[in-house]
Amino acid sequence: MSVFKYIAKRAIIPGHTATVEYAIEIGIQPPLASRRAPNKARNQAIGGDPETIYLRVDRSWDLLTVPFDRADLPQWEEFFASVEGGELFTFDAWGTVAVPDNPVTVEMPRADFLPVADGVFFYTLRLPLREI
Repeated sequence: MSVFKYIAKRAIIPGHTATVEYAIEIGIQPPLASRRAPNKARNQAIGGDPETIYLRVDRSWDLLTVPFDRADLPQWEEFFASVEGGELFTFDAWGTVAVPDNPVTVEMPRADFLPVADGVFFYTLRLPLREI
């Protein structure tokens, strides 16, 4: 299982309260991160040794959920609405709500809420994440 923890801000569903943290626990297939090439600057003075300034490496996730029931769609809508403005949230690829494994802070660079029907009553979602 994987866990998404976010603070509800917009499109609040019945039973939830704004500014309260909520969690969604769902299976992801497969939860693997990718690394982009390092962001660095390289300079060389005339007749001198080169100098490399290592700025950062971007780590990102391109996730696909396992099929979930359409009754869960409202909470996913709340989740996307609450993070679509660049708000940070927590993602734990291998943990659960009860037993966290390695939660990381992420943002969603593209917050396109496009559930894909998987049969009559089930949906999947693609979630692009960037680690902060």
